[in-house]
Amino acid sequence: MTCEECTAKFTFQEQGNQYGLVEKREIKDKQQRYDSYKAAQAEFLNSAQAKEVVAHFISLLESQRSVAAVHRLLQSHRLVHESYGTFVKKWKGAEAWVESHIAFHPEALSEFAKMVGLEDGYLLEAVSKLKRLWVDYQRPLPFHGGPLFDMSRYR
Repeated sequence: MTCEECTAKFTFQEQGNQYGLVEKREIKDKQQRYDSYKAAQAEFLNSAQAKEVVAHFISLLESQRSVAAVHRLLQSHRLVHESYGTFVKKWKGAEAWVESHIAFHPEALSEFAKMVGLEDGYLLEAVSKLKRLWVDYQRPLPFHGGPLFDMSRYR
């Protein structure tokens, strides 16, 4: 872009297989949506209910007779999708697995709660809110004037 006014207002952005001009204001708005999601996630994970569910869930995993039993339990609730061999290579204990899993999938806490019998309205509402915020954050940014270039036919 050579126009000073355009350079101040727009930036070149990649989204999926497309490239185009996006208003800088839209990028700031998207960052604010992400910040809102992270704040809600931190508030949720620091709540007494979430901490109680995590503690009970860790106890449940630690009470299993073997890592194979842990894998079967998690797989039966669709919390892991990798093979047993891959799971064992990554396994660092119940607490480490739970912490890393909820960092990327806080909505899994509702499944943990079901498994340990501690599901309540607060957890369901908080997970629903997180999902809404994440979907809002993932919304694609609008291209000004449409995409300038589409790479999908080259892949």
